[in-house]
Amino acid sequence: MAILDIAVPTSRLVNPETGEIEAPWRQFLIALWARTGGGPGHSSAGIVDSLASETTARENADNTLTTNLSNETAARQAADAGLVQVSQLAVQWSILNLGFMRTTDPGGGRPWLKAGGLHVGP
Repeated sequence: MAILDIAVPTSRLVNPETGEIEAPWRQFLIALWARTGGGPGHSSAGIVDSLASETTARENADNTLTTNLSNETAARQAADAGLVQVSQLAVQWSILNLGFMRTTDPGGGRPWLKAGGLHVGP
């Protein structure tokens, strides 16, 4: 936001002898006039049209985002339905016989048992 960087004068506004506006007030009013847009007024029709266009564009973007989010949610739910549930994985792990696995590092990035857990690497 632009700031009007000229102070309001504290002197008299008009010279009583000449009837002219005093210099500090003249400078202040010229700065104020320039700061507020100058002489010709601004039409609000262009602003209203721009605002309406922006509102429409934002609403369309919101609708697109909502649709994309719904599609993503449905895709994630469909993908999650195919995953093994943690409870099922725990049951499968508990009945798995790991007796065939080595208890020392076989190297090559292959898994092995170490302290009751499955490890890969050192």
